[in-house]
Amino acid sequence: MKPWFLNCNRISELVSESMDSDTGFTRRIGIKFHIIMCRYCARNEKQLHTIRDTIKKSVDESNDVSLQAMSDQKKWQIKKLLNKDDCNE
Repeated sequence: MKPWFLNCNRISELVSESMDSDTGFTRRIGIKFHIIMCRYCARNEKQLHTIRDTIKKSVDESNDVSLQAMSDQKKWQIKKLLNKDDCNE
C-alpha cells in the first residue's frame, strides 16, 4: 500500500521511524504528501521534532538524562513548546 493511502496512526509511526533510520525516497515522498494534506499529522510531526530536539538538547547539557529523571523545569519547557504549536494553527 502506498504511504499516502495510510491512516494517520500509521503515518505517525512512519514519521517516528524515519527520525531514527533511513527511509526510502518513495516512502518519504508519501509521508510528506500525507502531511501536506493532513493538518493533524503535520502538527504531530512538528511536535515529535520539538520533543526530540528538546530531549537532545537536555542530553547534550547533562549527558545523563532519562525521561523519569527529567526535571520539572524541562517538562514545563516541553509542555510550553507543544502548547505554543497548538495555538499557532
